[in-house]
Amino acid sequence: MFKVKNTIFKKLVSIFIALLILSFIVTGGFLYYFLNILVTSEKVDTLESSAEIIKKALNIYSKNKDYDVFAQTLQMVGSYSNSMVWIVNQTGHIVIAANLPVDENNIANTNIFGHCHIGK
Repeated sequence: MFKVKNTIFKKLVSIFIALLILSFIVTGGFLYYFLNILVTSEKVDTLESSAEIIKKALNIYSKNKDYDVFAQTLQMVGSYSNSMVWIVNQTGHIVIAANLPVDENNIANTNIFGHCHIGK
């Protein structure tokens, strides 16, 4: 059989490879943790700014009753923030929703107004 000698070169290469693997694991862990925090905080900021835009549009809508402008604003904000937009009443029922996935079961009890669904 072929026998490998336990030389100092073999030990150095083994230690180097072990340190290299360990450093990749530690770096990957740090990147995963810190990038997750960064992405989450960016998404929160985007949703909060979108909520402010929707709040302003809802105030304009309640004063003027301009459904077309409000529906277009909701659709644009939902597309911009890559989220579904729900406007709920005090009891928690969805009154207006935008950017819902198209599913016949979801819109059975609502009127379709452009790309927005306005409940009865």
